Amino acid sequence: SLEIRACQKRLCLTRAEICAWATWSAWSECRRGALPVTCGGGERKRSRFSQIRDTRLARLGGGRVAEATMAVGMDGGDRRLMSKLTAADCKEFQEELESCAEDECSQKKPVDCVWAAWQEWSACPCSGMHERHRRVAAAAVAGGEPCQGPEVEAEPCVSDCGAVPERDCRFSQWTSWSACPVTCGGGYGQDKGRVRYRVVLQFPQGGGAECDGGTFELQPCAIE
Repeated sequence: SLEIRACQKRLCLTRAEICAWATWSAWSECRRGALPVTCGGGERKRSRFSQIRDTRLARLGGGRVAEATMAVGMDGGDRRLMSKLTAADCKEFQEELESCAEDECSQKKPVDCVWAAWQEWSACPCSGMHERHRRVAAAAVAGGEPCQGPEVEAEPCVSDCGAVPERDCRFSQWTSWSACPVTCGGGYGQDKGRVRYRVVLQFPQGGGAECDGGTFELQPCAIE
């Protein structure tokens, strides 16, 4: 004859009774290789860790949980089995991948390079060559034609380096009249009249006006 009866009614304890999965993290940026992408296909991922199921166990800070089993209603046998596990046993890690950015990347229409307008010619330097510049207003896109030609142009010019500036003749003020060299009879001439002088402060140059007048004047003496 065979007789059957129930035994070991106590629940089997596993780590699942201590550990539980935390919520998933946010999805990462969509990437293809090491580069972020918005089209053409890529992958993103999220992860989660296991953690203590009951907050009353978590307060033990990773130590033995035997004392906490009293608070969750386990009998003595359960407590003895659970006392062999620690909060540090919650080490599981999961990572989930999924496809993203699966839309095809649209092909851009080729656009040719465009030059900006030339700037004004520079002043003519002593070297006799002046120049002007231009810049790229819009670079070529998606295989468009690159800009052709130079960014700088130079051409000969007439320099005014070394040119003599135009200046008019300029006199000083007249001196006072001299005394008469004679005491009677009067007379005229440098040895008989009185004289005054002035000097040229600036001679004419560069096509300036010539000096008008002399550098001395005579005046007769009127002496009885």
